[in-house]
Parts: sequence; structure tokens; C-alpha cells
Amino acid sequence: SFFEKNDDGTYVGSVNVNTAGEASLTTERYRLILAPKGNAFEVASKEVVDTFTGLHRVQGATCYPFDTFNFSREGLTVSASNGGVCESYYQGKVNYFLLMAPDLKYDYQIPEHVNLIKTGHDFYALRDILSADHKEVMNFEPNRFSVNCDAQTCEELLDTSFTGLDRVPANERPTEDVGASTVYAPLRARVEKNIKEIRENRRENAFSGFQRPDDIGNRYFRASVRKNDDQSLGITYDNWGGYEVRFWVRHDLLDPEAPRGTLFGYYTEETLKTSDPYELDMRDDQGNRWYDVYKVHADVIAGVNDPEMVSANIDFGLNIKHDIDVLPFFIRTTTDQFDEDYKRATLIVNSIRVNGEEVTWVKLNSFGGIAVLPRVAQAGSQLEISVSFDTKAIRKINTAYSALARFGWLPFVRFGDFVEDFEMIIRTPSKYRVLGVGHQVEERREGDVLVTHWKADSPVVFPSVIFGKYISDKPRFAATKIDGTEIPVVVYVDEVSAMQTSYRGRIRTDSSTRRDDGTLKTVQGSVGIPRKSLRSIAEQAAQAINIYRELSGVDYPYSSLNLVNDPALALYGQAPSSLIYLGSLVFRGEGELSGEGGLFGGGGTSISKFLKSVVAHEVGHQWWGSRVSNSNQRNYWFVETLAEYFSALYLELVFGRKEYDEQVDEWRRNILSNDLKTSVQAADTLWPGKSGGRARQSLIYNKGPYAFHVLRETFGDDKFFEFLKGFTQELVGKQQVVTRDIQLAAEYHLGGLDEQGNHYNVDLEWFFDQWIRGVGIPVFTLDYTIRETEDGGYLIEGTIAQEIVIGNGRGAKKVAGHYRGVIDLTVKGKKKGEEFQKKIVVNDASTSFRVKVPVKPIEVAINKNGGMLAHDVIDKTLIR
Repeated sequence: SFFEKNDDGTYVGSVNVNTAGEASLTTERYRLILAPKGNAFEVASKEVVDTFTGLHRVQGATCYPFDTFNFSREGLTVSASNGGVCESYYQGKVNYFLLMAPDLKYDYQIPEHVNLIKTGHDFYALRDILSADHKEVMNFEPNRFSVNCDAQTCEELLDTSFTGLDRVPANERPTEDVGASTVYAPLRARVEKNIKEIRENRRENAFSGFQRPDDIGNRYFRASVRKNDDQSLGITYDNWGGYEVRFWVRHDLLDPEAPRGTLFGYYTEETLKTSDPYELDMRDDQGNRWYDVYKVHADVIAGVNDPEMVSANIDFGLNIKHDIDVLPFFIRTTTDQFDEDYKRATLIVNSIRVNGEEVTWVKLNSFGGIAVLPRVAQAGSQLEISVSFDTKAIRKINTAYSALARFGWLPFVRFGDFVEDFEMIIRTPSKYRVLGVGHQVEERREGDVLVTHWKADSPVVFPSVIFGKYISDKPRFAATKIDGTEIPVVVYVDEVSAMQTSYRGRIRTDSSTRRDDGTLKTVQGSVGIPRKSLRSIAEQAAQAINIYRELSGVDYPYSSLNLVNDPALALYGQAPSSLIYLGSLVFRGEGELSGEGGLFGGGGTSISKFLKSVVAHEVGHQWWGSRVSNSNQRNYWFVETLAEYFSALYLELVFGRKEYDEQVDEWRRNILSNDLKTSVQAADTLWPGKSGGRARQSLIYNKGPYAFHVLRETFGDDKFFEFLKGFTQELVGKQQVVTRDIQLAAEYHLGGLDEQGNHYNVDLEWFFDQWIRGVGIPVFTLDYTIRETEDGGYLIEGTIAQEIVIGNGRGAKKVAGHYRGVIDLTVKGKKKGEEFQKKIVVNDASTSFRVKVPVKPIEVAINKNGGMLAHDVIDKTLIR
């Protein structure tokens, strides 16, 4: 497919050839002319048109003894004496060093400067809690210390951290490994083991170990303290990172409650002094630093010659954000982590063109590489990238259902890319129905091939394609846009799932329905999907579209909406633009799943709630996710939080306020039953708590929505729903936003007009610090007295004290501070209907109040209706 025919019957095309040298990888792009010879072809001529030598690997190392070592960076301190250190070289410059010593020790404390910008996230308290509760992870006897770093940082650390270190001059550095025999014996053994492993890897794969040079201006280091090969902790500094500094832990401990991954993320003192909070929110993640994808025009052949194979010719449009000379690309797996046959897809690139000019590309592994630009692409410019490739990227579940991998099957498109110009032609076997993104503008048959053409009217996120043999249904009423235009809503179920009568397997669900150890439950039961459920789901989706249109004043962004079952035994939803996936269990009735004898063994209040709202939640992502998306992963929370909150409003408007209140209660139960050790905003980037996925879910699906419930209770329905409409319309105009954008929009639209008619904002810094950026939940203590007054009334005098609690159960700890908000005081008399309420502003560790009521109180309570998220109230009563 990547050779073009000439008039004389020959073919011309390009081939990239990689040659592994000892230190460098050379890629040569040949221009070949193929001439017919019998029933085959021969190379008539070949010419090298481009050579790229931009990948290298470590070559050479030197080891030395040292007298003392003292390292102190961003909270991590390491010291040692009378040990040895080995440094390795990349292109003649140090890129790594490893040291060992008999008295090696370390300590980690949150740097004092971290609180220069208040974020509500109390890292200091969290660090103390984790150190006390998880000593085996945070405090161990270290065996060795290593640092990966850019050349400049490595030199600075080696020059300033050691005494008694006699290094060889830069111009005399060896290309072999020398000096190990003269250093501390344990280090010598470690180095010899490392050298042996590297040599074995290179014997097995001559292309292993090659990597790109550091980008100019990128300063970084990864400092690792190791107990052994399986347990370590350390800090990573990257001046281009979303977080400049990350403290992380790694281990293979069997304790499922032990912290893992990145625990803290923060910034250097210099950055905090020179950046405002909005700039910190806006910092790019490494993965989206270089470009944004604004266009995808694709011609895709899916499953025509091979049921798992995709062949595609795709034109990408990129907005370049920083100067760049190579473009990395990749493809994700065809399957997922729940699949026992988990495997990587293989990517075959036929050609890559940049602005019409063919370029050299380098294969880095079986699923990605880099495209070498003909010249540096300048920040602010645009590139047109054309890629022809083949890959096994089709996930075939049964004879009636096939889907392309949902994330990453398009080489340059990442999750979160906001593709403004999307168009795709899809070719599949003619026996199938195709569901794409946007709306279908054409369908035709070319022999045994079905050709469909799809185009989006609004920007799309993670484009998806699915095809199969389906039954379908639609609602009995229309979903419409503001101007009355009808939006077709159709639900599809593959024929196999519709007819299947029994199934035994592992349930794929959200984390709340897994075992405590995180493994998947095995169940059996009938999973054939009843046809009547299709219409029910279609009507839920259509009703949600109409409700969200009215709540937000913003139209559903596409011309149609398709919903399709995933045949896997699954209870979940996922929402690419205009195409919603629903696990097959969503189509089952509440009785079959949560009733006595059901798949979940009886009970199942949460399952009932999930089934009522899952479709509405996924429809919400067409606003929160597709119309408004997150600028980086540190600000993903609101995509789920607002889809979930809108689904609660859907429950209220369809079933009544009682359903909304029950959903709020469910959020509270989930929040308080999980050990939450990070904030709502950081739930996707920092360790969320000992329950892992359940803690993350409680943060962004429960605590985040509860925060919006608190806003509603604080400002009242009239103001809140007026705010919700203006807030959504403003954010839709920005398209990709961060947490500070959400805060600023809320501050404006919850504001008002002063006496002179001038608009004023409300200050919600405290609110977002508490509920979105903060960690912890208040617990209130009510202490009061009641006495009868001379006029026959009753005076209630008392205090509302509060403390902040981080975590729950054994991991719960009280920390300094207090929350601010409006809390209801409810007084009940003896007779029915004798109930009085007063709103009290709490803004200190202790708040006094004085309330007079006309009847004798038999009950005094605060926060009875959950207007403020809190633990159960501690009540102290004295009646006189």
C-alpha cells in the first residue's frame, strides 16, 4: 500500500532500515524502485535519501570510592560515608549514578516552601499520617541510592554532594566499565550484576537500550532510595512536569492498603514564588506538552481481510505548542486489563508524511516510534501529518460484535485531545452495521464491503468505532435541540447477547463491586438481554438530553446519539463523543442483579441506584467531557463529577426530590466508608487512599458531586440553577479548562448586582480549598442548653465545635484546622409539624449560637439534611 505505480510498470516507495551500532542507532530511508520479474519483483534501484542518528545508548562507566555524601533536594535527604559510587555515560556525559555505603540513611519531609501557595491540600499532615501508619513503606533500611538525571543536573549533584571523590576529567571518560574492582564490595557485586544483565539484553535484542537525547532546557532527576529490587521510594523532579516534584513509593508488598505510586505532587520554591495558582493548574503534563490534535480525517479498513486487522490512511492536524524536531507516536492494546488474553497490538507503519513531504521514522518497539521532522516545527505553527499504517486493533467479542480499541488506536491522538475537525470513512464487511462518532453522512456498498462516512458537528474526544450485527430500538418521544431539531437516539444490542441464555464468567464493573482484595467476582446467571430494555434505555437517554439542555442552556453537541451494549459480563458505562458503551448487565433488571438470588446475591441498594442513573451519567459526558474537557490529567475530576451531579438532577426531575436526596445520602455513605488520602482534584494523579480504585471513585464520583450539592444548599435553588446555566455556558466557550476556570466561573455566576447595578463576584477560594483541593472531612460536636424564658418560650444556647478528620477507620487522624460553611440547626417540638430551622454560619473551631423557639424542644440537631458534608454529629445536651 505504500508503493506507487509508475507509468512504466515499476513501483516507487520508501523503506526505513535501522542499524544498531555499539553506541548509536542509525536509521536510513531508502527510495526503492521495484521492477516486475516473472511473478515477483526485484529492486531495480535504491538510493539513501535520509539518514537519522538520533538515538543512543549508555556506553561506559567509572566507579570511585568517596569519603562523604550529602544529598538534599525537595524534601529528600540522603547521607553516607566511606562508600563507593559508579557513574555511567550517555554520549560522553553522566546520565546516572549509583552509590552504596555501610551507613547509608535517608529522611523525607515535605519542604517548608510547599505552603507558599495555599491549596487546601495538607501534605504535612498526610506525610505524618502515612509515616505512622505505613512504616514498612515509608521507613526502611536502605541498601542503595541512585539518580537518573540530565547531564547538567548530574554534574551539579556529583560536584556538590561528595567529598573525597576523585573523578576522571570529562575528556578522559571511558567507553568501557572501569574501576568497579576498587570500590565498596557490595557496590562491586551490584555493578557486575547490572553489566551482566545489560549484555544479556543486548545479545537477545541488538536494538535494546537506545533512547533520545534530553530535550534542550529540560532539567530533571529521579532520585531512588532502594531497600531491594522490589521496594523503593524517592522523588522525581522535572521542570516541565505537571507537578515539578513528585514523591513516590514502589513495592510488591501484599498489603492491599499500603500506599503505592505518587503520594505527593508539588512545586519548587522558585516556581511557587513566580507563578499564580492558575498558571500551576495550566501546566501541561509531559504527554501533552508538545502539540494538540485539531484535525483527524481518516480512511479506515476494518476487519475486511482479517477480522482483527485495521488498515488506515489518516491525516492529522497538529497545533505545535513548543519547538520540536521529532514526534512520538504509539498505539494502545487491542484488549484490556480485564482480559485473560491481554496482549499488545503490533503497529506496522507504511509511510509518514509531514506537510506532504515523506519523512523518516524510527521504530522504538512493537507499538510505537518517532517521526523525524524535516525541520524544527516552531511553537505556534501547524503541521499536517499523514500516516498509513496497519495494526491488529480490533477487539472481537463474539460473531456479532467487534470494536476498535477505544484509546490510542489512532497513533497521535491521546485521551483528552479535543479534535475540532473530525471526519472518517470506515470500510467493513457488508454484513455488519457500523457505529461511528458524529453523524453518518453516507452509506454505500462496494461488493462485499460496506462503506460509511462519518462527520462530527462539534469537537470530539477519543474517537471510537464499533461494528456488528444488532437489534435496535428507539424512544417513543423525541430528544430535541433548543430550536426543536430532533436528535435521533438509538440503542443497539448485538444479536448474540440478545439471544444468549446463560453465562459464567468474571464481572467487569466499577471498583465498588470488586472483592476487598481488588480481584474480580465470578458469577453465573442468565444474561440474555430482553428487547424491552432497549426502549427503556433509549428513553432514559432522550429524557436526559432534554433535561440537560434545559439545565445548561447548551445544546447536545452532535446530530445523533447511539448507545451500544458491550457483550462482556460488565456493569459500567463509557462515553466517547456521540457513542455510549454500556456493559451488558446494565440491560438487566434491578431484580435480576440486586434481588434475592440475583447476580449480586441479594440486597444491592447501590446497584439499584447505579441502574437508575448510569445512562444519565454517560449522557452527561456529552456535555462534561465532549463540550467541556480537561486541559490536563490533574484537572480530570470535573468531567466525572459534573456528569454525576447532572445525573442526580436527572433523578430528581424524573422521579422526584426524594431520589435526589437518596443519591446524596449514597454519596455520603461512600465517602465516609472509604479511606480518602488525597483531594478530589488530585484523585487521578496522586494515591487516593488505601482502598485504591474505590477511594478514587469516592473522590470524583461522590465527594466532588457532594460539593455541588453543598453549593446548592448554601445559595438556594433559585440562585443555584441560574448559576448552573450561566456556569455551563461560560465553560463551553472555553472548551478545555482547569479547576481555576471552574472556580472563576462559579464565583462570577453565583455573584450578583450591588445597589449601583455593578456586578460583584463571590469569593469561593475557601470553598474549593475545602471540598475540591483539600483533604479531610469535618466532624461537628453540638453542645447546648435549653431553658424556658419568662414569656413561655424556650432559649437554646450553645456551640458548634469542629475538627477535621483525614481518612477513616484505623487510618483516621484528626488534624488542625476548620471548615467554613452554612449549617442547618433544626429544632422539633412535641406536636406534629412543630419544626423550626435556622441557618448558622460556621467559620471557626467553635461557633456560638442563640435561638429562641415558641415550644418546648424535644430534639435539637444540626446538619440533619446533609447541607454540609460531615461525619455524624456528636451531641452533648443539657436541658434546664
